[in-house]
Amino acid sequence: MEEKRNYMLFRGIFKNFKQSRVWRTINDGNRKKIDLNCAFCSAKQTWDLHSAFCLRRYFGYHDDGEPVVRAYVCENGHVSGAWTDWPLYT
Repeated sequence: MEEKRNYMLFRGIFKNFKQSRVWRTINDGNRKKIDLNCAFCSAKQTWDLHSAFCLRRYFGYHDDGEPVVRAYVCENGHVSGAWTDWPLYT
């Protein structure tokens, strides 16, 4: 049986992004950008915050391995993403 998920969207901006801990984590770890346009500016590439280990681990995963939270940030600090309801375990 296929699970139907309810996706909720969010967006925002990091204030002083270049001085933030997220920027240091991305920059120091030399994380690769992905080809995904920013929803707010002309940036052609973003970083996946999940892959860059910038999201907390307690957000968890669904049974199929898909993360509950997905978030992306561009070089200007614009953040956009989606999350789904927590997986229910019996």
